Amino acid sequence: MTFLKLGCTAFGGPLAHIGFFHQTFVKTKHWLANEDFASLVAVCQFIPGPTSSQVGMAIGLKQGRYLGALAAWVGFTAPSALLMIGLAFVLSPEQSWRELSLFHGLKLFAIAVVMHALWGMSQQLCPDFRRRIWVLIALCLCLWIEHPLSQLSVIGLSGLFGYCFLRNIPQVQSTKQLSFDINKKASFIAFALFISIFIIGAVVAAGFNVHAVQVFDSFYRAGSLVFGGGHVVLPLLEAEFVESGQVELQTFLSGYGAAQAIPGPLFTFAAFLGSSIDGGSYGVFGGLIAIVIIFLPSILLLIFILPLWLKIQQSVHVQFVVAGLNTGVVGLLSAALINPIIVSSIHEPLDVLFSFIIFIIMKTRIPLIALLAGVICSSSLLF
Repeated sequence: MTFLKLGCTAFGGPLAHIGFFHQTFVKTKHWLANEDFASLVAVCQFIPGPTSSQVGMAIGLKQGRYLGALAAWVGFTAPSALLMIGLAFVLSPEQSWRELSLFHGLKLFAIAVVMHALWGMSQQLCPDFRRRIWVLIALCLCLWIEHPLSQLSVIGLSGLFGYCFLRNIPQVQSTKQLSFDINKKASFIAFALFISIFIIGAVVAAGFNVHAVQVFDSFYRAGSLVFGGGHVVLPLLEAEFVESGQVELQTFLSGYGAAQAIPGPLFTFAAFLGSSIDGGSYGVFGGLIAIVIIFLPSILLLIFILPLWLKIQQSVHVQFVVAGLNTGVVGLLSAALINPIIVSSIHEPLDVLFSFIIFIIMKTRIPLIALLAGVICSSSLLF
């Protein structure tokens, strides 16, 4: 139920979702320490797939093994996926959901959540001058370099910063709480499946003129090659489905605008596309299959990477790198708070006031009231 609530309320895009997860699983439920949470975010930045969904699935793996990961994915993904499938049949190509007033107050709520997450993470993960300076550098790099791989590059540089400049600074507590019940055999099988499906799908799609197989290969390849989140997958999906004539450009853009306006992961845009291919020839079934296919590489890679990541972190030298990675995560969240969250949500001085009020309510540790405040804000902006 926890992830289902997040799937219904987590607005603002991938890094905003990280703020919601931090509030829920670090501040409220205490399932993870700050350093463990930041470590998960960092490793999920390094592997292909939607970062926020992978963090959620990793938390599900930690709490309930494979069924926990499945429950986390279904809960966080289902609300927006079902909504996107429905919109595929009712949303006209001329409509745009980018600036619906109904969701505006909830975006202000997302600003407050990310601010609250940054407040807590920066205090524990960036307690000294060096790390605070690096947060500012990482923030500027993310805002300055507009490239799909900029976030991945900043995380890599943050690890190098930690190794070079944090060796003589006492580190935060190591990630002893973080553990995953995944054995070597399961990890190997997951990686073998990831590679096998990728190769077989590409070969069969190229060698046989079977449309369903080609669609499968397109979605699986998109989920396997994209780093960072849903915004980055847009060019790949456009090349696969718009340039090939399977989906009209205006329909594609209208669906993507809707995906940014609703809560949940942006990868659920795949459900819209799956239901829109060739004028909706695959129907609801196409949307459901598409959403499973595009997320499949993420969970396979997580099962493979997480045990390896925990083992690597036992090295003292790697702990310096992890401290730098954690600092980089704070910088990424800071940059995301500015763009796209604040840029897309703050339109007038009253929005600043509403966001500040919601942030103060969040500081009182009453997130439900903060959410209601966001809803009231959205209602007041409608009339």
